[in-house]
Amino acid sequence: MSMHWRGLSGQEWRALLAAGWRLLAVRLAMAILGVAATQRRLAHRVPAGNAVLSDPDPWQHRVIALSRIARRLPDTRCLARSLTLWWWMRSKGLNPHWHLGVRAGEEKVEGHAWVECDGFLFDETAEGAASFTPLQWPREP
Repeated sequence: MSMHWRGLSGQEWRALLAAGWRLLAVRLAMAILGVAATQRRLAHRVPAGNAVLSDPDPWQHRVIALSRIARRLPDTRCLARSLTLWWWMRSKGLNPHWHLGVRAGEEKVEGHAWVECDGFLFDETAEGAASFTPLQWPREP
């Protein structure tokens, strides 16, 4: 492990462990079932709650943990990270919204996925989200 990993706090290690198994489960489900079926199954197993998110900081730490894990898994990008975060937030009683968007890139169409919950954006900034045209899929259950 690099020095960067050795310097992590106990809270950061706990977030990595919690993020790791969730991200692996979502990646495996996406590979077997596809994105839409994975989202439907996760939504069926963990319905949205009505808790209100008042402090985004713990969730920002979880986004960082998901990004750290994702960098070490092949082809694990924003789609898997955001779906994992969406599922994780629902499991804590929140009602997050999973956003998918597209925009014209220099050579091809670019896609991006992020999560919004109670006015807070995760894995994206307001300016970045505004640069994408939202897709109407998937419809959240």
